[in-house]
Amino acid sequence: MALGISTSKIDEVIVVRLSGVIHFGEDSASLRMHVKELLENSRQIVLDLRSVTSIDSGGLGTLVG
Repeated sequence: MALGISTSKIDEVIVVRLSGVIHFGEDSASLRMHVKELLENSRQIVLDLRSVTSIDSGGLGTLVG
């Protein structure tokens, strides 16, 4: 299952809902680019991980970065 990313805004906070897997490679690269673009507009970002089924060490590194 590929990584699904959807974004919404609640008041001044951007909520990024993730679903599927966050693995090293294309999944983590797309997440990194998406969040980087969002950071240009706001520093208040929440990652909702409740629908993420698997994270490998590369995906975890992306979240920490």
